[in-house]
Amino acid sequence: MISNITPDTFKKLYFEHDQTLSCPCSTIAIPYRNFTSNNVTMHSVCSSIFIEPEWIKGLYFPNASQYGVWDFRSTAHSQFELLSSFCSLSKEIISQTEIDINNNELVTLYLLSQEQIELTINGTIDLLKKSASFQMITYLNYSRNTIQTNYLVSALNTNLIIKTKRPLGFIDTDADQVSYSVDRGPNKLCSTERILVDATLSQVIYELIETIRRSKLNPMPNSTIVKGFFTGCTPLEALLKSTLDCLYQTECLQLLVDYFPIRQQINFHANNSVLTSKHENKSVNEYLNNLFIMNWSTEIDYTKYFHQCSPSNCTYSKKDRTELSYGITLFISLYGGLIIILRLIASWSIDILSKIKCCSRETNENSDENGKILKFIESMKRLNLFKNVNDRTENSIKQQKTITCVYLILLTGSICILCLFTSLNSETKTIIERKPSLTTYKSLGIHSATLQCPCLNKAILHQKFVSLCPHFHQICSSGFVHDDWIEMTKWSTAETSRKPRSLKFILNQIEEINSSMITCVCATDPYCKVPAVIYQLVKGSTYFVKNYSIYNVSGWIRGCLAMDSLLLSTLQCLYADSDCFPFLLSYTRRAFDLLGRNQTSLIIRPMVDNPTMSRFPPNTPVSTMFRKMMIEEWNPSPSYPSFYKSCAPIYCTYSQKIRTENFSGVVIKLIATIGGIMALLRIVTPYLIKFILQLPTICKKKEQHQPRERGNESFNQISIDKL
Repeated sequence: MISNITPDTFKKLYFEHDQTLSCPCSTIAIPYRNFTSNNVTMHSVCSSIFIEPEWIKGLYFPNASQYGVWDFRSTAHSQFELLSSFCSLSKEIISQTEIDINNNELVTLYLLSQEQIELTINGTIDLLKKSASFQMITYLNYSRNTIQTNYLVSALNTNLIIKTKRPLGFIDTDADQVSYSVDRGPNKLCSTERILVDATLSQVIYELIETIRRSKLNPMPNSTIVKGFFTGCTPLEALLKSTLDCLYQTECLQLLVDYFPIRQQINFHANNSVLTSKHENKSVNEYLNNLFIMNWSTEIDYTKYFHQCSPSNCTYSKKDRTELSYGITLFISLYGGLIIILRLIASWSIDILSKIKCCSRETNENSDENGKILKFIESMKRLNLFKNVNDRTENSIKQQKTITCVYLILLTGSICILCLFTSLNSETKTIIERKPSLTTYKSLGIHSATLQCPCLNKAILHQKFVSLCPHFHQICSSGFVHDDWIEMTKWSTAETSRKPRSLKFILNQIEEINSSMITCVCATDPYCKVPAVIYQLVKGSTYFVKNYSIYNVSGWIRGCLAMDSLLLSTLQCLYADSDCFPFLLSYTRRAFDLLGRNQTSLIIRPMVDNPTMSRFPPNTPVSTMFRKMMIEEWNPSPSYPSFYKSCAPIYCTYSQKIRTENFSGVVIKLIATIGGIMALLRIVTPYLIKFILQLPTICKKKEQHQPRERGNESFNQISIDKL
């Protein structure tokens, strides 16, 4: 155990005993802010003039939509306003992430090395950074899908152009989808896909452009391309695709100054305003997914962490070599023991050999065996290891033989006790297994109570060792999400909705079935809803198709937006036991044929209600299924080998009780100590026997002495009484 630990002392100890070193912390939970600091560098556009209100105002045109959807002047103001908002949002998320990092706590019982601290802190920060980026990605994808699915109309007329005309003296309204003409094949429509083209600036006077031409995304001839910027169905999609090349080039910035009223708002100099970040040819979408972060560095002050942990002492295990003095002592002991043992063995061997030569063999084996036993007993009776030449009286010889017998008994008992104690003695030993494989680790499971295998990587992503195989609702793998079915429903509803849409594009009102009265206005009540119906198609003499309500779609609700309608509805109509499904299918195909579209080969099968396979009954609202992500079962599949590989323990330690000495060790210790035992017993045994033999005499003398004392006491008492 080492006390008064300093950072330098710990580094030295860790270098020498990294696998067994243990330094308990006085404080086990330490906030990151106490010893870490983060330095975040964002893309230079987020600190440039291009996100300032003055620049954005310099791109504004009151009549921006008149320039045409292909012209950069129609969406430049909105794109840079979005860019400014994205930078602000990214800064807020980064700031909140830094707060979360600072408030996060490092919980550890023992002091970690600098390498371990860096791995742990960097791993945790990476997880929080990815979580923050995921927030932005989720928000962005939701916004894009909402705009595309509900076909939200841009106020700049970039995806739908509203027209008013007066053909017969009354005002008529109509809407043209923005499209992109291709050389071969049908036009691309903003209602079906995200169209993007290079942003251009045209010198054509916008008053001379026909209305029908403004709905085409194809650039005008002789237009100048704004490098790195795009136009599309919405300013959002155009900005996400942009690479901001123009902001790195003085010539391109000067082009913007020539076409926009920028200098009316600010004193702009192109040479001083170009972006300074390294141009990586990435889109705004890629930058945004990373929160416009160019570099995130974390500084870890290990000294501060050490003082926060404040270990009072450290312990470690090491193998000590046998000291020289111990080796010399053991050698002398073995030498003495071997001399005594070899002397005895030599003496007994000579006696046995001499007796074998002198003794004649008898024919009777039984008598021979009995004779040997009797001779051994007689020899043991005559054995005297404590002969005294000067004292050869009968009592002395008898006493010497008794001492020999007791000596041999004590010697045998001491040897047995020594062997038993040495062989049964055990100790707890810490065993280190370096770079254990998974098989080795599993075999060490028998030591689970003391087994410790610290991971090299302190923070491990779940995706590295857990795989999910979610089982989704059957709608997700049915024909109802197939492109052909979507195409069928799209064309079958396009014409039926065109005339009502032309009348209701302003407020998107909800009407009762078979009623001309408006009961709910979405502009004032976004929660308007009515049951959805199927209309009978009747081909009229005009361009539009007349419709009449003929069937209520069970479980389906019509709301203000397509997303509202979906979330409020159930999927009852799409099940096999529903009367609605056959009618819906036949009507959709009939409408598809009526509109002259090519017949699809898709076979649509209804869904089957199986309560044992699905936790969503047919009458479950889609919103409920969405909240549970349409998942029936997650089916997680953790892989322990993958986790072990990611953990990558460099060593394992465990404690085990083992015998202190093996057989050879017991023999060596016995030989080393037998000399001392024999010497001690040769000294102690004679005195012990003499004391035992004299004990009766001592007791008799004591008994004789006690009556005399009692007689004297009685005499003294009589004398006193007479006086």
